[in-house]
Amino acid sequence: MFSAPLRSGLPDHLKQRIDYPDSTTQYVGWASPGSTTDQAVWAIHRITISSGRITQIDWADGDANPNNVWDDRASLDYS
Repeated sequence: MFSAPLRSGLPDHLKQRIDYPDSTTQYVGWASPGSTTDQAVWAIHRITISSGRITQIDWADGDANPNNVWDDRASLDYS
C-alpha cells in the first residue's frame, strides 16, 4: 500500500486520517486537533492508484477547504 503524499502545503499541526477502502483508492483528510470525524471541518483528498502507481489526486469539492465530513468521504464529489 502507498503512504499518503506530503501534506500539500497544509500546516503540520493538523491531525490526519487515512483510509484504504480498496487497492485502488486512498482517502487522506486533515482537520484541527480536537475535531471529530462527524464535523464539517475536514480537508479531504482522494488518491487513485492504477497498476501500482498513483495516477490521480482529487480534492473533495474540488478544493482544499476544511469544510467536509470525514465520515462522508466515500460519497463526496471529487475533482
